[in-house]
Amino acid sequence: MTQQFLTIMRSIAETDAVIGVRHKGENSVFFEVRTGDGRSQVLMASLSVTDDGEQIVHMMSEIGPASADLYERMLLHNLQLRYSKTSIVDHDGDKVFALVYSYPFAELEPVELAKAFGEIAFMADLIEKECFEVDHM
Repeated sequence: MTQQFLTIMRSIAETDAVIGVRHKGENSVFFEVRTGDGRSQVLMASLSVTDDGEQIVHMMSEIGPASADLYERMLLHNLQLRYSKTSIVDHDGDKVFALVYSYPFAELEPVELAKAFGEIAFMADLIEKECFEVDHM
């Protein structure tokens, strides 16, 4: 992982909203973010390298179990999101809704990454609360 990416992750970890941080391997960092009303959201940030050597930063926060009756609602949320998008991801063989983000690291400004981080954490929690009424974290 690049030193610059780690420096950005450390600065995000030091914000008041972050209540827990854990590293998984050398390329992924998991944050637990306080989102209000006793709720929190887990957000994963990682840095990967494509086959042609480009570094890509990824962020993701799971929202809840994917079900066909919520597809339209999830897609409509994309109109409100500036940095992230709703998606369906595989989590240990189960399909879940998530907010996802990816961007070439070489072109990324730290302030933009911080804004994306905040959007993912707080919007994932808002959508989770709206659609599932529980805190899946």
